[in-house]
Amino acid sequence: MISVPRSLALPCTGALSLLAGCSATNDTVAASVRADLPVVEAAQASAESGKVALASAPAQQGATTLLDTLLGNGAITPEQHRALIEATPNSEILEESDDGPAVTMGTGGFRVKSVDGESSIKIGGRVQVDANLHTNDGALDDFINDGTELRRARIELKGTLPDDLIWAAETEFADNNATVRDFWVGYDGDGPSFIFGNQKQPYSLDVEMSSNDIPFTERGVDTFLVIPFVDRAIGARVQDNGEEWFYAAGVYGDAVTPTAVDDEGWGATGRFVLAPVQSDTEVIHLGLRGSYRAPEDPIRIRDESTNMSNLRIVDTGLLSDVNGVTLAGAEATWVSGPFSIGGEWNIVNLNLPGRDSDFMGYHVAATYTLTGESRAPAYRMEAGEFKRLRANNEGERPIELAARYASLDLNSRSIQGGEEDVFSLGLNWYYSANLRLMLNWNHVLDADEGALSLGDADGLNIFGFRAQLNF
Repeated sequence: MISVPRSLALPCTGALSLLAGCSATNDTVAASVRADLPVVEAAQASAESGKVALASAPAQQGATTLLDTLLGNGAITPEQHRALIEATPNSEILEESDDGPAVTMGTGGFRVKSVDGESSIKIGGRVQVDANLHTNDGALDDFINDGTELRRARIELKGTLPDDLIWAAETEFADNNATVRDFWVGYDGDGPSFIFGNQKQPYSLDVEMSSNDIPFTERGVDTFLVIPFVDRAIGARVQDNGEEWFYAAGVYGDAVTPTAVDDEGWGATGRFVLAPVQSDTEVIHLGLRGSYRAPEDPIRIRDESTNMSNLRIVDTGLLSDVNGVTLAGAEATWVSGPFSIGGEWNIVNLNLPGRDSDFMGYHVAATYTLTGESRAPAYRMEAGEFKRLRANNEGERPIELAARYASLDLNSRSIQGGEEDVFSLGLNWYYSANLRLMLNWNHVLDADEGALSLGDADGLNIFGFRAQLNF
């Protein structure tokens, strides 16, 4: 027998006597439930209508505990437990759905979406492991590091919230340091989208595309011309797209890393894309972009042969008297079946006291898929960029060839940073939707010695292998 205090001092009759603090045996409980069958049936009807009753007053909490104990002892069935809970006086009625949140896990990561579809979260990430080797390095050997490295490892979170709110949070582990990448919130309703926080600036197709998607282990040497000014930064961005166009523009401060010398600089960046042809086998992509930056810290433009190497073939050195930086460029890509060709061109003007200096960089790249897949289905008009090559059918493993010619010129007036031309070949095997194996060869065709360059790098070969897992 279970003894319960009579503190509630209610009549000990019927099923409600269990909630009033009476003693009861199993037979008494069963009889009580039968005696108040209409109440139970009403409670069951309430349950079938999708309502759940939850005790809200403190006095009801003890009764609920009693019913839980009776259920645990086998004195009442789960159906009777639920019916009696619903029949408890002063209960708050809450809506309940039979469907739970939608949970999926596959090649695109782990995703959870609420029943109403208003909230969601995606957990993804990437791991890129590299091995690099320089040959024909000669006198440059003392400045080169060969070997293996964890190029980058990231955990990526993205999601949606009610009222068309979106967010992203991404951290990266590289060079034995943890850094913040995308950390922003935004609005994505009808019409333009707005993003606030640490994010990529909308400049250059090559920079905007993820390292998961570009057909080479690293971007071209010309990218080093623009990265110091249009990489991730804290700011506000607006973007929108139609069926054949895309634009994005924003105003930005500096990156998350605190400034080392003075107050934060600022800048503005914009990009416009037109894609008049889009199909499953063909895409024509055209783009223009521009940016202005007023730096407070000294700037430096230089390359690197690999991420882990100390070799800098071209280098302007630290420039501490730059009043303003203006960037302009164009981009174009044509995809036709398994073949694609495209390129970018950039010019950077540094406003220095009493003089200006202009630097230039460009690249032309082509890809061909030996197994017949096309990059056209991977085009995304809502971002003005290409995603990664995908197999046409499940179980197939595309093989892709890639070639690129890139040039960077850092010689202008009193600044003699050097000039570099690099030819690259790539072989990519898409083992699955999540695993890609990459082999790259970069050959320095010409390197004009600058004031801070380390020597003649003509003929330098850089071999790179990458195993990339992303989800």
